[in-house]
Amino acid sequence: MGTPAVKNWQDWLKFRCTGCGNCCKETIVMLTDHDVRRIVDGTGMAPRQFVRFFAEDEIKLAKRHPFWIHFTNRRATMALRWGRDRCFFLGEEDRCTIYNDRPVACREHPFNIDISDTGAVQGLSISKVSECLYELDGKVTKRELAAVCRWNENESEEYQERLKGWNRRRKGPRTRTAFMRFFDLPWDSSDRKSSLQKSSAAAPSFA
Repeated sequence: MGTPAVKNWQDWLKFRCTGCGNCCKETIVMLTDHDVRRIVDGTGMAPRQFVRFFAEDEIKLAKRHPFWIHFTNRRATMALRWGRDRCFFLGEEDRCTIYNDRPVACREHPFNIDISDTGAVQGLSISKVSECLYELDGKVTKRELAAVCRWNENESEEYQERLKGWNRRRKGPRTRTAFMRFFDLPWDSSDRKSSLQKSSAAAPSFA
């Protein structure tokens, strides 16, 4: 049995996730520093446990994409770690184990949202990066879509600006630990306490 037919973009406002888990098995989720901080704060884990830096030969990403990080001998992008062909945080029953603290990109998925100059949703389509076994008996509001889209854009833009600063650095080490410290984040558990004290007041409020 296939997925329901969609006649116009507003049909997607009836979207319901069926929990198939395909998007967590076929997609590499790139992260911003905001995403990492939320997961650290929410789980108590150190980034070393769930972050992976994917090199150019490990991910399909445009050469001029703003998420490329310059390390000593290579470029990479920061993303969620994978294991057994699935996201590190996907549980045995195909459920996200950090749902309340998941990256903003995961919250916006599977939609491609078209926002007007006034900030209103004027178009909607579904991403084709993985097969989505959706149903059309749910309810998604334009207000929710616009809010998560703005949230994603704002945090991505802030990350890109800070990342430019890292990539332009002329001095200092270009290691994973140094990169995290540049963003006031820990890399392993020994750095965690000071980072959480700096980040606790900056938690996002969107629900």
